[in-house]
Amino acid sequence: MGGYIVSDDKKKSGWDDPKTIEAMQWLYDNVVTTSMPKQETMGETNPDVLFSSGKIAMTLQGSWMTASMRDNEFVSENCDVAVLPMAEDGTRKSIYNGLGWAASAEGSNTENAWKLIEYFGTEEAQKKQAELGVTMSAFMGTSDTWVQCAPNFNLQAYLDMAEDMQIRPYTKNTKLWEDYSQEEMKKVYTGEATVEEVCKDIAKFMNESIEEENQ
Repeated sequence: MGGYIVSDDKKKSGWDDPKTIEAMQWLYDNVVTTSMPKQETMGETNPDVLFSSGKIAMTLQGSWMTASMRDNEFVSENCDVAVLPMAEDGTRKSIYNGLGWAASAEGSNTENAWKLIEYFGTEEAQKKQAELGVTMSAFMGTSDTWVQCAPNFNLQAYLDMAEDMQIRPYTKNTKLWEDYSQEEMKKVYTGEATVEEVCKDIAKFMNESIEEENQ
């Protein structure tokens, strides 16, 4: 809807942008209050468990969850994968992020550790990752075998969504403000505060965190 989480230069939160607040209000009015279980229910039982036991009808899942969903008898027999709903502007937006490998610089075999990490980043290794059903390959056009790892599911939907994605919002200390935003949003779900109040509070906290990052 034209809002944003963090500016392109990573110096300002977009949580208090009117468009962001509008989007979050839409989500609350059209999804949270009409389709989602109560916050108390999800706090007691992981949404993945609710879904795999047939207690909820839909859930958002990353491609890395495919294998576990495939291996769940109920999900495999009764569920499928679809692209995300279309926005008013006719687009289907999703986010993506990278996965990184790391090795200790103080290890006893750092040279081979580095060689292994280098291999994991090659097209050959990424194709193997897709073939094993771990998740999609990081190389465009090389996830055909991953699509076949769960025949019961329309995994092509994930590849179709890859045509219009945005990088997951980040700064140096993403986890700090991301965790805070998720906790604060619960106040909206439980009726303790309005969407606008919480969005502006998150923006204030996030801007303070960004300022500390850059000192």
